[in-house]
Amino acid sequence: MPKQVFREELETVRTAIFLNPKEEAPWLYYSWLLKQLLPALILDIRVSNANEKSDVSTEYAVLLSLKVQDCKSVFEVSPENHMSL
Repeated sequence: MPKQVFREELETVRTAIFLNPKEEAPWLYYSWLLKQLLPALILDIRVSNANEKSDVSTEYAVLLSLKVQDCKSVFEVSPENHMSL
C-alpha cells in the first residue's frame, strides 16, 4: 500500500472512531491497517537507497503511540466503550 494511501486511510479511520466510538468496524480496521504497514515499512527499507535510512521501529512506534492516544481520548469521552481498551 503506498504511503499516501495509508495516510488517507489512517485519517479516515481515525475520524470514524471519533464520530462513533462504539462502532467496532473502524477499530478493527485501524488494527488491521497498522498490521499491514509493518511489512510494507520493512520492504520499503530493503528497496530504498542505502543513503536513505529509515528507522522502521521508530516509524511504527509513532503510529502505535498515535493509536494509544486515540484510545485514551475515546475512553475519556466514552468510558463504557470496550473497543478503546
